[in-house]
Amino acid sequence: MLAEIVEMFFELFLFTQQFGVGAESGIGEGVVDLVGQAHGAQSNLAQPSFFEVLGKMSPMFLVVFGVFYIMTIRPQQAKLRAQQELVSSLKKGETIITSAGIVGKILAIEDQLVSLDLGNNARLKIKKEFIVARHDAS
Repeated sequence: MLAEIVEMFFELFLFTQQFGVGAESGIGEGVVDLVGQAHGAQSNLAQPSFFEVLGKMSPMFLVVFGVFYIMTIRPQQAKLRAQQELVSSLKKGETIITSAGIVGKILAIEDQLVSLDLGNNARLKIKKEFIVARHDAS
């Protein structure tokens, strides 16, 4: 539609150049009529309803959600599952590493807390969720 309007203006320009027709001959009114006709033709086009647009765009939304799920949600769930398995399998006497890099031996396991022996008579209580790995002393 836009190409047709540009083409009409270009033809009008060529016509005015060829015959020397200027603004005094009423050519401006003709341009306004052409623009009005083009706008009227454009407004007569049927606008798609919201549900038609949604129906056409829903496959794209599904693909974007699928990629988002595969790239972010699934790996995060797997990491969380591995963390929960690690914490649930801990036993007294094991050596662990915390998210802060502290290495300690488990003295006691409570509901949400773990008591660690850090050596030299230093003890520390941490939340279970901050345990990131077992430490092999070998």
